[in-house]
Amino acid sequence: MTGSKVFLLPLAGLLWLANATVFAQPEAPPALASYQKLIAELESRQSTLGADSALGEAYSGLGNTLQTLGQHADALKAYDQALQALRENKGLYTLDQLPVLEARLDSSEALSNWQEVDAGRQLAYLISTKNPDAVSDLRYKALRELGLWKLRAAEEDLLPNSLHDAREVSELYRKELEQPDLRAAYQGKALSLANVYLDLAALEFLQAKKQLELPLSSFGVNGQRSVTEMFCETMPTADGRGRQVCRNLQVPNMDYFMSLSNRRYAATWDHLNPMQEAVLEAWEVLLPEVETHNRDAALALLVQVHSLTDAFNDFVAKNARKQTGSRIAAPTGSKIRR
Repeated sequence: MTGSKVFLLPLAGLLWLANATVFAQPEAPPALASYQKLIAELESRQSTLGADSALGEAYSGLGNTLQTLGQHADALKAYDQALQALRENKGLYTLDQLPVLEARLDSSEALSNWQEVDAGRQLAYLISTKNPDAVSDLRYKALRELGLWKLRAAEEDLLPNSLHDAREVSELYRKELEQPDLRAAYQGKALSLANVYLDLAALEFLQAKKQLELPLSSFGVNGQRSVTEMFCETMPTADGRGRQVCRNLQVPNMDYFMSLSNRRYAATWDHLNPMQEAVLEAWEVLLPEVETHNRDAALALLVQVHSLTDAFNDFVAKNARKQTGSRIAAPTGSKIRR
């Protein structure tokens, strides 16, 4: 017990130094040296009661200090050490990792290390679903942060295979909405439920747009790209008459290329249809909330409903072929219209 007090008291003071706002710049270098000294002492006494836990806090504080100094690459290394200490001391899926992961994400973003951002978001979601002590609000937060990150990554082309990633996270949203035990966690939380539907709608819309942008070759199957057709023309002769000359030419097989276009069109609607369903579900959830104490928040989310509705309808008007019921429709006087 004596050993733990010796190290935890200076650690509390160092954490204050690392997180102080007013004096952050002048006191950061002394804090850096102090953290390094403390870590060395703790690593030499890891068998001491409380030292393992304190080591994780010390590395986290060191990371925060390095981050304040703009030394993000070194901060990432410190955060990794903090995470390792936490896992060894408290378990692979300890919730104590989440604040460290959030801080680590800031440095990864500062370095534009998008692969690291992606890994951090996925790990935070994994921890929130694997740890039995995680409450539903924590899983909801981790899911939305992962989903909105994947949406951004795909829109800005920050990651390879972003379309595949968007599809995978859409499935996570669907699991949240369709699995009874997960859906039950949203009982009495209409605004959270609406947010999940709106995120899913945005992800599906993104995928619809990306599908339409893919080259036709992406939808290719075995088939004849060209066919042989006979072309004939009449050639004048010396006696003033004419004779017909025919030859075979290879020309594009329009049926083949139309089949590719049909597949691309169908793949686009594979995402537009669930987008439409999600938008309408969000609208159904939010409408009763307008008459409650959640009125302002519900109205703010209804603005998103209308925005996605207009985006859907504009996209269909610009790109879809003639078909009935292709616009989001609802039997109300809202902006969701036929």
